[in-house]
Amino acid sequence: KKKLLRDGEIIPLYFDEAFKMMWGNEEHPEITALLISKLLNIPYEEIEGKIKFTNTKNQNLTIGDKKADKDVTFLVDTNEPFKILLEMNLRDVLYQSIVNRNLYYLSNFFGTGLGENTDYKNLRTTIQFNFNMDYLDKEHKKLIDWYLYRNEEGNILSDKVQIVHLNIAEMYKIWYNKDEFNTYSKEMQNIIRLGACIVTNKEEEFIECIEGIDTLIKIKNTMEGLVSTMKENEELCVLYYDKEEEEKRINQSIIKEVEEITRKEALAEGEKIGIEKGIEQGIEKGIEQVIIKMIKSDLSVEKISEITNMSISEIEEISNLYKD
Repeated sequence: KKKLLRDGEIIPLYFDEAFKMMWGNEEHPEITALLISKLLNIPYEEIEGKIKFTNTKNQNLTIGDKKADKDVTFLVDTNEPFKILLEMNLRDVLYQSIVNRNLYYLSNFFGTGLGENTDYKNLRTTIQFNFNMDYLDKEHKKLIDWYLYRNEEGNILSDKVQIVHLNIAEMYKIWYNKDEFNTYSKEMQNIIRLGACIVTNKEEEFIECIEGIDTLIKIKNTMEGLVSTMKENEELCVLYYDKEEEEKRINQSIIKEVEEITRKEALAEGEKIGIEKGIEQGIEKGIEQVIIKMIKSDLSVEKISEITNMSISEIEEISNLYKD
């Protein structure tokens, strides 16, 4: 039987179940309304009481069930209703398959709810917010990266389908660095605080993030109460720890595979051209093979770098050499 969290520790909201319990909570839609009001810069009063969840099915009350395909989806039932899809992406943000998956979810969600013989002009604007641990566009590195369907000249085909990528890991770093944080506008500071509160696993930091957000005190109190409830939920804590341990086991198995392949390659090369030089070349060849295998398995370059201790540029160079 596993114990609960350590003193001062919380289950971070980037953990799928915790993410849904906070932002997909049918009992507390005001929390989700706060998030959307800040992300879209809409006064909270305009969307208060107008969040209608579409796929939560009381998932805030159930732990360990098969997860829904989408993290959180809901309708904002204003005068001109629009739909929102919230997705939590960890290191997977750079996997092309994950990008494609999110696009598939968004496209499906965009088309739902349109009855037969209904005019297509009644399709509602649909926005997917992806909460990431890295930049999708590593060249421009925007904290909030907004995508629309455009042609090569930049003309917008439609603004009814929108995909937004937020680097919440970077938001946490900015929030932690108060000098940098204070250079942002008040509106952006609210978003950065929300991003940081998703990343942190420290209760003190979470409270500090939430307390600084410009919103009603009762919403802040509700958010803090939910986090406290989660950290006391032993079933949820076990689920959280199990996933962390599983990731460690995966990393260790990959490292062992790297060591075994490099050992075999080193011995083979050593027999051909001499032990000392052969081992050196064999290790390089073995590592390259493992890296290509990991790339083909959709592991991000950051994850491969973490496992192999090679730089991102070295990994990208190997990837380019082996492209079809």
